Amino acid sequence: MEYLQEQKFINNLKYGDFVKIFNTYFLVKNMEIKKEIVKITLKNMNTGKIKDELFTYDLLRKLNVEKIDLKFIKQDDNYYYFQNENKEEIKYKITFIGTDFLYIIKKKNKEFIKYVEPIYIDYCSNNIKKGTKISLKTNTDNAKIFYTLDGSIPDKNSKLFKKDLIIKKDCLLKAVASKNGYKNSYVAEFPFYLKNRKIRIFLSPSRQKYNLGIKGSGYTSEMQEMNKLCDEIENILKKYDVILYRNSYETFIEDWTKINHEECIDLHLAIHSNGSYGHWKKGVENWIHDSYSSTYSLAKKIYDEVYSIYPANNDPLTNHGIKYANGFLAEANPAYFTFGINLEVAYHDNLEDAKWLVSKRKDIAKAICKALIDYYQLERK
Repeated sequence: MEYLQEQKFINNLKYGDFVKIFNTYFLVKNMEIKKEIVKITLKNMNTGKIKDELFTYDLLRKLNVEKIDLKFIKQDDNYYYFQNENKEEIKYKITFIGTDFLYIIKKKNKEFIKYVEPIYIDYCSNNIKKGTKISLKTNTDNAKIFYTLDGSIPDKNSKLFKKDLIIKKDCLLKAVASKNGYKNSYVAEFPFYLKNRKIRIFLSPSRQKYNLGIKGSGYTSEMQEMNKLCDEIENILKKYDVILYRNSYETFIEDWTKINHEECIDLHLAIHSNGSYGHWKKGVENWIHDSYSSTYSLAKKIYDEVYSIYPANNDPLTNHGIKYANGFLAEANPAYFTFGINLEVAYHDNLEDAKWLVSKRKDIAKAICKALIDYYQLERK
């Protein structure tokens, strides 16, 4: 690999590139140049830690910082495997990978293993109205969905989903999606139980009072603004036949998990705003535990409703979609909450996003509530 002249090197360095410093590999997350000082936000591939590093052009040369290409080879349950320029194998532990990095790998490596997207439905399966029509869906175009109703594992010899299923009695539906050239989706399970109880929802607005909005936006702090949003959500949902719970600044996650288990909470919904390294990101994202999570259907419904009113929804860079925390977000982790979703409504450190969060609070609340009302088939009091 030829070394680039320092200035040319910096001009060619961008988000998503890999660099090597001594024998350690990093992912470039962000970069800022101020005169002769270069600040690069780097993610260590060995540890997953993110850190801002300051360089001068002279220091770049002394440290032998070079831009490299890593070739994706394979993956297993714990690691992604790459080859460097010397065909040496490099392992990257999956638990440290953010979804933005997965996207970069997919774009850079055509041989990346492609999976059919998860299967989802429009309604809560475990408390559903008799006679409801169910459609099985996936975001992978032209994928075929096979299903069973007797609890057996579906395959290509099972029933092919062609038209809506009508739920008339309790049953266990299992489904898998398939497409040529792709790995099958995981087997989704939807245990259907006819509606016989009130839904219980726990609203959990952010407690992060020191996350301040960008100047000039009117956004105060994340804690204040997300509580205002939850006030609007609560005002709407109180008109429906649903039992509501909510956190407070005086309570902690131990208190919320206790309520979750003692009260049999159907949904723990964490509502936050977001921030980014370099303060350049914007858009909506919704976090669940992993692609196997039963929360996927509702998380997607909430995301679609909120993103449909997001002002820059024609910009693909704002369409972050459903993200997988793989354990690092407690409020989306089934070890703490049976059915947890962590919604990041928009970025409070982006001027346009922060202004939208303040000025369209009622509309955002309506979008979230529409998803909840439709999914849980809530009826007015």
